[in-house]
Amino acid sequence: MAKGKIYTSDDIDGILTEKRVMQITKESLYTVNLYATFHTKNMLFFVMEFAAGGSVRTHLQKARTFDIPRARFYAACITLGLEELHEKGIIHR
Repeated sequence: MAKGKIYTSDDIDGILTEKRVMQITKESLYTVNLYATFHTKNMLFFVMEFAAGGSVRTHLQKARTFDIPRARFYAACITLGLEELHEKGIIHR
């Protein structure tokens, strides 16, 4: 959270939902783990697992397009991640 910004109940609900989802999906192979959360007077922090390669978005922005094998790999990982979420009763937007 940024200093001086006024947050609505929807903002706070979204943050708490994100935290709950990350707690439920801990130890997943296809999501980044949440290790801890804490806050100061002006900021909220999520301490998350380091993803050495970066996000799929980062790779796509650098490459501009993926070849078929790489696109299949990322599509399979995303599909497996969504399946894990659905098995735990979580529906991704």
